[in-house]
Amino acid sequence: MSGGTDIAGSFGTGNSLLPVHVGWCAGLALGIPVEVYEPSVDSKGVPVADGGQDGNKRYHKAYFAEFDGVWTHGDFVSIHPTTKQLFFYGRADGVLNPSGVRFGSSEIYQVIESDFSNEVEDSLGVGQRRPSDNDERVILFLKMKPNAAFTTELVRRVRAAIRKRLSARYVPSYVFPTPEIPVTVNFKNVELPVKKIMSGIYIQPSSTLANPECLDYYSQYFDIEKMAASESKL
Repeated sequence: MSGGTDIAGSFGTGNSLLPVHVGWCAGLALGIPVEVYEPSVDSKGVPVADGGQDGNKRYHKAYFAEFDGVWTHGDFVSIHPTTKQLFFYGRADGVLNPSGVRFGSSEIYQVIESDFSNEVEDSLGVGQRRPSDNDERVILFLKMKPNAAFTTELVRRVRAAIRKRLSARYVPSYVFPTPEIPVTVNFKNVELPVKKIMSGIYIQPSSTLANPECLDYYSQYFDIEKMAASESKL
């Protein structure tokens, strides 16, 4: 099943009356009018009142700015045209889009978890597109297990596994080590702040982050070419 803290419930869930397809939620949760919107819809949202300083603006931006008059949870999801089952790829604002090919970071995470669980404790895949860049590149960060080392050989194996299990389009432009991955207070990995920082966008860390101090580490990767050159000398 898959849902959201915002609604304290599920959007997609199981259904014992329907067949099971690997990776897919069997159907919509009862009483939840879920709709999937195309990213090409061009419209402005409707403001909704909220408390706190700039609360109205922040709430509107988070949930209502994407589609006119529609509360948007923000998942990247598809509904199968035949089975009507749901597949959740990840957060829509964290969708990777190198050379116009859209895919969810969760697809890369699945490869890391299945093939490198003995070495890699966690991973974070984000897109980077600075003002001077013509296209987005994918950067993959690996948090190693205490007794495992980040090496060029590991990077080679990670790239090869992603290429084999997915395709060449999914292979990250760069793979780097990281000491810590930002998570929310309910232990969900957070991609968007890292993506913005690496793309040169200033952010004010959210109060929902459990470890906001770790974001400082990622600011150095704005100059990705310098970091890659430094890494290659190790």
